[in-house]
Amino acid sequence: MLWVFIFAALILLTLGYIWFTRKIWFFRDPNHSKTPQDIGVIRAPVYGRIVYINRIQNGIVISDKKGESIPITDITKDDWPKESTSGDGW
Repeated sequence: MLWVFIFAALILLTLGYIWFTRKIWFFRDPNHSKTPQDIGVIRAPVYGRIVYINRIQNGIVISDKKGESIPITDITKDDWPKESTSGDGW
């Protein structure tokens, strides 16, 4: 009968670990304000991963898959940074 309690405790611990890693750890909220904002630095995204890095010229990036010209403002949903007036970057 003792093995039933041990088995139940192991199941509860396993389910608790799964819940913690899926709900709490996965959706953590890092502090974005302490990230250095340097123009010459390529930073990893906070949510997700880097899939590829493309050159931006005059505020336009060329899609690798379709070869289309996409304005960077369509991707970022934000204006080009004021400190970089040329519209070039990575």
